[in-house]
Amino acid sequence: MGNKTLWFSENFSTAEGEDFSGDAENTLTAVDLDGSAPTVVQEGGVPSFNRDIKNFILVGLGLPEPGCWEVTASYHGAELTYVLQVEE
Repeated sequence: MGNKTLWFSENFSTAEGEDFSGDAENTLTAVDLDGSAPTVVQEGGVPSFNRDIKNFILVGLGLPEPGCWEVTASYHGAELTYVLQVEE
């Protein structure tokens, strides 16, 4: 079950030419709160730009199964955590 996620930071600009592929300072971690699936860690991302929403980081997130997931995004020391219910 894969999906793309968009992330924003006031400290991020595509003009800086950052390359996030394999960047351990830009990480998504997903923990299955139901406890049956392994933790998913995705490092890196793709710097992106859109006229309407400006600069953002595109990060793929592949979850192995449906369920309740706690997702934490980390970017240069800042973190955001939320809970996500994934259905088939």
